[in-house]
Amino acid sequence: MVRSDHHVSTRLVRPDGSVATLGGLDVTETVHNPFNGPVEIPHLSRLSPDGRWLATYDLRSSRVRLLDARHSQRLIADVTIEGTSGQLTAFRWLGDGSGFAIATNRGLWLARLNPMSAARLPASVTAVEVKNAAQQPIPAIDTRMVEDGFIAQAHGTVYFVRPTAKPQVFDLKPAGARVLRANVRTDHRIVAHVRYDARPNEARVPDELWTLDTSGAGAPHRTGRRSCNDGGTVCDVFNWTQGAQFLGYALANGRIVLEDPAHPADPQYEKVVYVDLQHRWDRVHTLWASPIDHRVVAATGRKLQVWDAQGQPMYAFTVPVGSAIRTASFVPGKNDLVVTLNDALVRLDAKGRQVSRIALADKACGRLVCAHADAPGASHFADDGFALPDGSVAVQVVMVSSEHIPGSRGEGRVRPLPKKIVPQRKAQARQQTAW
Repeated sequence: MVRSDHHVSTRLVRPDGSVATLGGLDVTETVHNPFNGPVEIPHLSRLSPDGRWLATYDLRSSRVRLLDARHSQRLIADVTIEGTSGQLTAFRWLGDGSGFAIATNRGLWLARLNPMSAARLPASVTAVEVKNAAQQPIPAIDTRMVEDGFIAQAHGTVYFVRPTAKPQVFDLKPAGARVLRANVRTDHRIVAHVRYDARPNEARVPDELWTLDTSGAGAPHRTGRRSCNDGGTVCDVFNWTQGAQFLGYALANGRIVLEDPAHPADPQYEKVVYVDLQHRWDRVHTLWASPIDHRVVAATGRKLQVWDAQGQPMYAFTVPVGSAIRTASFVPGKNDLVVTLNDALVRLDAKGRQVSRIALADKACGRLVCAHADAPGASHFADDGFALPDGSVAVQVVMVSSEHIPGSRGEGRVRPLPKKIVPQRKAQARQQTAW
């Protein structure tokens, strides 16, 4: 038996180099199987849809801390969230910026902050639970927002939820098929990956991507459909661009299919680019489209690649052995990228040149973590870094430690750390540079 502890802290790195701790969570798992699957770490910080507010969910105090994203030293309010239960799996703003969708392994809740005025925010909010048509809880594992609702991905089911006074919940499952996953687009549209049920003595119908319109008061209705561009009947969509004017999706075989921004949803204008997968288990874990010029960034564990709107390669960024790319995102209003490595924060300009780097920790005490003081012997890594309009960077720092419990089955076997958070070799101390 092995006990695995994960301690997550959300830090804010300001342009002057100062660091503030905004919140965090603690997860402890005791497992009989030392080789249990990965532990997913939810994202605790989110920018509001209009980019004005930064919300950080502090699970230790059950509070959401709201900051002015344009002046991140200005704390707007601390709002206590009551009425939820279970272990957090997803935390996101509602599409209209009026509150949050909070998903746990026990259910799904809406926490409203109306009216969204700095002078009138409530001190506490009681979240309202969202249930399906059978009045059963929805233990969602992910949520994604559109203007008038959000997608809730549960185990085996995908729902569309309208956050009205009495939330409306629609199961997106079509007759004779199932929705494997769904993603959001702009202009009240979502896209769903549909797989048809197999029928005896009949050829399998190829997987399709459906475009659904969420405007109106009823259930989302289909406005388009096309085959998944994977060269076979069954495709594995591993990642999507979110909230973009055009769709891009990454397949498990390293292909990325990109719609033409001038002809969205028209398959004849699609372009296919290829990611350099260094190992057969590599996957595209990051995929974003720039709202400025529609360039697309994709990242695997060791390499980041950028293409322009026509699918032509612009540049690539490879990290050295011992480092791993966790996430990458565009700086608001620019084509610069913030790249979160397991051991550093890196900023690339629009041409892919590294302009700054902040190491996670050094032999003394780094800006983001003091390795010796926080927990001797524990492993630290950075995750989910993104830039704010004022130039600050919000980043999660995860501390992981595993302890074998003597006398249990499998004594002498030490559980490796979860796949998503495998610690890398400690990087040598680097000269800190201002962001």
